[in-house]
Amino acid sequence: MSERFNITASDYKKSRTAFDLMKWIQQVLSDLYATTESSEIYYERKGKNIKQLIEEAVPVARLALHLSSPVVKVEVSLKLGNQNYDALISMEPIRQNGVSEKKQCKVEVTTTEDAESTLRRQALSRLGSVNLMGKIRREGDEIYSDDEFVDVKEDEEKRTEKMFERFRRKVESKRYDKDTIILVNYADIAPLSMLSRMELVSRTNRYITSY
Repeated sequence: MSERFNITASDYKKSRTAFDLMKWIQQVLSDLYATTESSEIYYERKGKNIKQLIEEAVPVARLALHLSSPVVKVEVSLKLGNQNYDALISMEPIRQNGVSEKKQCKVEVTTTEDAESTLRRQALSRLGSVNLMGKIRREGDEIYSDDEFVDVKEDEEKRTEKMFERFRRKVESKRYDKDTIILVNYADIAPLSMLSRMELVSRTNRYITSY
């Protein structure tokens, strides 16, 4: 690559409010898009801590914004390394009187990324386009995606099942305590319908309640 785009560990791990974290991510991505090789950097995860930014920091930032409110200040510390969580979130009620008590939780991010979704990312980078569904394969240095009619509902059911299974495996691994949030990053290029998302949330809630 003629250009290098890296994120230093110290900058990545800097503690930020939920809003400052999203602002920082947007600035990093804006700088990335300004490079001449932005597609390769983004879709093939080239550069130091780029993979962590896209697959961990972005979903964590969205969660932190969801937890924020006019009366709750949320701060995030992203992590690098081999610990069994990817971020630490602190939530502090904003009170005019009295002492506020901070609450902390760890966030472990897992992803639906697999060999197929990786190939689709690489095809986007190298070819500029790719079929969202259907078979995709590598032959030597070339990537081919085939046109194929699929049942959209059946395809979505397979993708939501993959998301649920990634979550379930993390929970049942017994590696995480009750103060750890398991966050599943949806990595497929094809979007999920609102109905599929609602059904997945409902199924996950039932699982948590009965676990």
